[in-house]
Amino acid sequence: MMMISLMWNVKYKNKMITPIELLTKELVSLQKDLSKSTKIFQSGGISAELHEQHKRNIQPNIDIYQEAINILTAAKYSVTTLVPLHLTLEKLREYHPGKVFATGVLPNSKEGLFMNNQGGLIRWIAKKGCDLNDWAIYCHWKDKTVDWIKEYGDKVQDEKNIKRCVTCTDEVFQLYRH
Repeated sequence: MMMISLMWNVKYKNKMITPIELLTKELVSLQKDLSKSTKIFQSGGISAELHEQHKRNIQPNIDIYQEAINILTAAKYSVTTLVPLHLTLEKLREYHPGKVFATGVLPNSKEGLFMNNQGGLIRWIAKKGCDLNDWAIYCHWKDKTVDWIKEYGDKVQDEKNIKRCVTCTDEVFQLYRH
């Protein structure tokens, strides 16, 4: 069994930050690169082939950073089940009512989990509802605990924000409790 120490910090641009913060910074940078490529493609600045090559090169790294953030966040807050690569109805049904089955930290920005214009980092949790088949995502500032967000967090309503946190089938998305 591998043990990960979440207490150590790393030096980043002459500032000490946590591994989760470092990974989040890198994730945001990759997301901005992909967004920039999309905008340049849409304006006719690069070909569709070059844009697709950018996506093929960047998206796997985005996925890896998000998975690493999820693993570290889950370990830090004792959430034992992480975001599945793709949430299906079968997987959703396996979770007990009220179970927090995924958590993460994203920047409070248009590239991350945009909730307001105050910047910073947002911690989100995905929770199975008390009904056997519904679920929702709640969020708040990253300094709040998973338990606090579960009880008092703001429900994520925007479809893009929901899908940034948890990828899922259309069938599962229809079960999201708005």
